[in-house]
Amino acid sequence: MAIDRLDAPIRLTWTLQSGVLAPSDLEVLARRIGEAGVFFVTLRGDFHRDPATPAVVEVLRSFGLAPVLVVPGGAAGDACLPQGVSVHLDLTDQLLEGRHAPDGVGRFCRTTPCSALSLVPLRPLLRQVPGILALAGQLGVAVHLPNVPLVDDVDGLAPLVPRASDLSVLAEALQNVDRSVWPDQIVAHDLFVWELLFPGRDREHYLGCQAGNSLAHLACDGTLHPCISWPLPLGSLFDSDLPTLWSGAGRRAVLESLAQTPDGCHSCRMLPRCHGGCRGLVQTLAGENQAPDLLCAGPVPDGNTS
Repeated sequence: MAIDRLDAPIRLTWTLQSGVLAPSDLEVLARRIGEAGVFFVTLRGDFHRDPATPAVVEVLRSFGLAPVLVVPGGAAGDACLPQGVSVHLDLTDQLLEGRHAPDGVGRFCRTTPCSALSLVPLRPLLRQVPGILALAGQLGVAVHLPNVPLVDDVDGLAPLVPRASDLSVLAEALQNVDRSVWPDQIVAHDLFVWELLFPGRDREHYLGCQAGNSLAHLACDGTLHPCISWPLPLGSLFDSDLPTLWSGAGRRAVLESLAQTPDGCHSCRMLPRCHGGCRGLVQTLAGENQAPDLLCAGPVPDGNTS
């Protein structure tokens, strides 16, 4: 895939684990993010309940950023929501634990600046996707189906990452659903999930793997990674500013990796759409760069429509 190399990521996710860093350190990181010219920042982890969050948000806002704050569904009632944030209610952990309270979700969306429901499409949750889409449409909010946050918990999440054979569960769940009740705005990070939701429809948000280019992730200790699905340290934002890390050898190696077409993909008619798919999950879980996307069932010959 030909890559237009960016001087800084456009979208950055940042996970907080309370107690790892001092509030003053968090403000330093926020300032470095703002100074780098990042456009979109998503605050995850303990940001919804940490007393340092309002100060972090204020720093980001001083650079013209309007951060998204991810609030776990199970903690919605206790979340601290500073001014100037857009809220995404993440139902992932709640559904993994077998809990789901639509009434509570509705109350939260009506009484907070909640703009979207979020669900990581892990293997046990694929069957839940159509119901979440319908619920979001009923509530008038968007849906985000983000990439797997492996950097946060590789050991816990790796067994839950779906493979190509698992997509039949989602395909079955989508049979005979009424898509007219879905919200207008649906963001699916994975192309193969998107194709099941909207067969053949183009998407605006992602083109191929954008790790280390338009995407980046900041771990709770201040270490920069290519994206939240790719646990590959590029350096500490305490030691160097973001543009310096973005011009470093680690990031260059990521882009060189992305420029290679995976084995078996050259003759596939989907290549102009997927560009080899998610490389972070492949390198982390398959242990090699030349394997296809984990959700890819194999090359689609020219002339085939599926």
